[in-house]
Amino acid sequence: MMGDFVRFRVPARIFLPKGFPPVSGVDRVMQADLGQVLRMIARQGGRALYQGELPHTVEADMKKNGGLLRAEDFGCYEVVEESPSLDSGFAKPLGIMVDPTTNRIRTGVNVFRISEARGI
Repeated sequence: MMGDFVRFRVPARIFLPKGFPPVSGVDRVMQADLGQVLRMIARQGGRALYQGELPHTVEADMKKNGGLLRAEDFGCYEVVEESPSLDSGFAKPLGIMVDPTTNRIRTGVNVFRISEARGI
């Protein structure tokens, strides 16, 4: 995994400061580009992700680094919004999402169950 970061300049700059992984509680991980993307999405909404400058920026990086995504791939993406189911088997009701392709509950529910059982 570290080799992948070294191969790509931007992830290496973010996640391997000084050539090593950041030390928890000591090093600060700064992601200025992510901040810019989030501000762009806040201003432009979903258009920023699917039709704006961002898909073209991703495509340019993908072409440069041998990736497969293209700007038109973003435009083909269809957002499906669904209401979560409520699971009342916990101390407090928990909204859950079931993966429609596998009919499996997302991993977060299992984490929540373990945390609740341990009193966390």
